[in-house]
Amino acid sequence: VSSRRGALRLGAAVLLGAASTAGAPRPALAGLFNGDEVLQEAYTEDTTAIIKLVQDNLALDRSDPSRAESIQAVRKATADWVAKYRREDRVQAKPSYSQTYTALNAVAGHYNSFGTKYPLPPKRLTRVNKELA
Repeated sequence: VSSRRGALRLGAAVLLGAASTAGAPRPALAGLFNGDEVLQEAYTEDTTAIIKLVQDNLALDRSDPSRAESIQAVRKATADWVAKYRREDRVQAKPSYSQTYTALNAVAGHYNSFGTKYPLPPKRLTRVNKELA
């Protein structure tokens, strides 16, 4: 290459050639889990299970002898679910996460404040059931 213009053309051609081969297109990943189907499946199963557990617990009669045991199961399952998904950014972006977390927090807060003897007030129960639906 004898001229500056020729050197620039050669350099540009080398850079463009390297860029086109090095950056091969990657497949687009749909969804919030960025291709992590294992996490998505676990989240879906865990969330479905805890929603059913809480709904079953809230449907129990105040005098049901299994109510205290059910509340303990809800408390443990809530703590496990929150601990597992709280720091997972790919899960936190989902609307279902915030709705489920809000409902679980309301139920846990009620049981922590009022114990196992008192059911959720109707207004809170309606809101929790709406969040879990």
